[in-house]
Amino acid sequence: MFAVRPAHQDTFLGSLLVFEVLRRIRDKGYTSAEAAPILEDATWSRSARRALTLNRVYRVYPSRPD
Repeated sequence: MFAVRPAHQDTFLGSLLVFEVLRRIRDKGYTSAEAAPILEDATWSRSARRALTLNRVYRVYPSRPD
């Protein structure tokens, strides 16, 4: 699990971090990986999500008030 500091989320650093981790995973021979929860509005991960094939997406919705 890794994260990008909020001050750097709108820069290339977040995407660079993700792609470097994925490159190393691929170079080791792995064909899949599982990620920790990533918020859909996390701007640093948008380009990485577009480049990946997602097998599962879990969403958490707020509970309805009674």
